[in-house]
Amino acid sequence: MFWFGKGIEISNAQEKEVPDIPKEITVLPNSFKNDYTGKAYDYIETTSLLARFKNWFIDVISGWFRIENESAGNIFTVLQYLFWIFVILLVIYLIVKIILNKEIRWIFKRTKEDAQHLNFDIGDNISEVDFKNLISEAVASKDYRYAIRYYYLFLLKKLDQFDVIVYDAQKTTYDYQIEVEGSKYASGFSRATYYYTYIWYGEFSIDEHEYVQTSSVYDQLLKQFKG
Repeated sequence: MFWFGKGIEISNAQEKEVPDIPKEITVLPNSFKNDYTGKAYDYIETTSLLARFKNWFIDVISGWFRIENESAGNIFTVLQYLFWIFVILLVIYLIVKIILNKEIRWIFKRTKEDAQHLNFDIGDNISEVDFKNLISEAVASKDYRYAIRYYYLFLLKKLDQFDVIVYDAQKTTYDYQIEVEGSKYASGFSRATYYYTYIWYGEFSIDEHEYVQTSSVYDQLLKQFKG
């Protein structure tokens, strides 16, 4: 009887805990799904290409060297940092190369003699050099690069004689362009310097046809100097 009475008490307690049935039941409209569409409600998990590559790399390294995934992940992180450092250094290198004078054929590889001297074998007194003869000899031996070089130095000699520039073996082509700027020779000299820089410092070989076209630029400019 005791346990029977306890069962009745428990049953009555459970009936009292049952919530009342609502008087009105809310019915959602058929279009309620439209309110939850769009990217904000798109919960599809996607993996980026970089993440997939990282997972692949970790699996490969783990398999090759029989190490844990965490160690392989650390290796990937180090390589990733090294890659970005390389990219940054490459960008800096290219920017410096563009900013500096075009006559530099390879940054950090240009010799001290190239950087400071325009006259390897003609001496410091440029006014005494017979460039016409040097040009003829270079053309006869089909060394057209040297012929253009002598043309350029011949042009510097004329500019110095006519007080357009002050010749100095330590100056660069850029220094001379600054001096010639504003004179009537500026446009022609800029073009002549471009060809000289491209052919000589760029170490590009030219054939006879290309030489004839290039030398005509120097001849036209030299004709402007009388005497």
